[in-house]
Amino acid sequence: MVRSLFTKSVKELKELAKKFNIKGYAKMKKRELIDSLSQKEEKASGSEKQVSQVQVQEMEKDSAHGMKDENFTSTSSIYNGQEQICESKYAVSYHKRPSFSEEHFVFPGHYGKDNIVLLVRDPYWVYSYWNLTEEIFRNLRRDYGDEAINNSRLTLRVKEVTGTHPDSPNESYDIFPPIGTTNWYINVNRSNASYCVEIGLLLSNNQFILIARSNIVHVPHFGPSDVIDEKWTSLIDFEKIYALSGGFDVGKSSGELRKEMVKRLEQALFSGASGAVSSFGKKKQITGKKGKSFFLVVNTELIVYGQTVPTATLTIQGKEHKLNPDGTFSIRFALPEGVHEIPVTSVSEDREDTITITPVVTKETR
Repeated sequence: MVRSLFTKSVKELKELAKKFNIKGYAKMKKRELIDSLSQKEEKASGSEKQVSQVQVQEMEKDSAHGMKDENFTSTSSIYNGQEQICESKYAVSYHKRPSFSEEHFVFPGHYGKDNIVLLVRDPYWVYSYWNLTEEIFRNLRRDYGDEAINNSRLTLRVKEVTGTHPDSPNESYDIFPPIGTTNWYINVNRSNASYCVEIGLLLSNNQFILIARSNIVHVPHFGPSDVIDEKWTSLIDFEKIYALSGGFDVGKSSGELRKEMVKRLEQALFSGASGAVSSFGKKKQITGKKGKSFFLVVNTELIVYGQTVPTATLTIQGKEHKLNPDGTFSIRFALPEGVHEIPVTSVSEDREDTITITPVVTKETR
């Protein structure tokens, strides 16, 4: 009976359970149904099962007294073996699978190479880490002697190399990390500049022995950017200006086009789109008849923009300004009261050609 139950489907087992009046059969799983039906079968054939158990016991007793030969096999072992085979086809295993611990990768302490790496943290801090092998120190002791190396100091030489090469830096200074250190945070003097770091030994006679040189990094500018992005026109405005120029044959005169361009230029110059520079202006405030405060503020600013050869050197009021890659520039000025001369000078790369244009701006507030 048990062996045949394993070959039946859950639906068939539930029909049998209903026939034998087994309570709760509808929510039982297959293994529970088989167990319940087996118990019913055992109760129904109790006497027959008792006889078979007595026979099995007698066989086992005879076997214990030497009555079992080599070809004799216990009936119970045969039955149990067949039952286990049938159960293994359908029973779900509840054995806990062996857990396999994940192999943790251990990073090596060094990679057998002398090197130093530099990373940017913020405008005034960089981070450096390095690897130095024992072989390099053996070679240094062979070349300079044990006494010189023993009296030397591990040194990080920080170089500011904006626009130049590490062999001819703009400035440099030394840091002396403790022996055994493999990384260091470095405070740099300037933002918006390029740096590299060299690691080596500084001998007692101030001779620096270079071991490795890092990559070059550029720290960002500190504070808001001084770049004023161009104001992009919309497609609708472009089509309007193109139509006024006669592109769509709408009969507009060049005078109307000029007025429209002047209007757009004034909006670009005095819209106050950027707050990088404080404005100079005038404020009037009065107390109204009913005691209410009433005021008006008017500010003015000036933007000087243009274009020159990308390789040229540009100065405005004697101060050098960096050009965009295409040679354009845009500088925003506060505009106080009075007359202001703003000389703009462009010098060619070979210093042979010079052009100066001086806008004169007068501001008078009434």
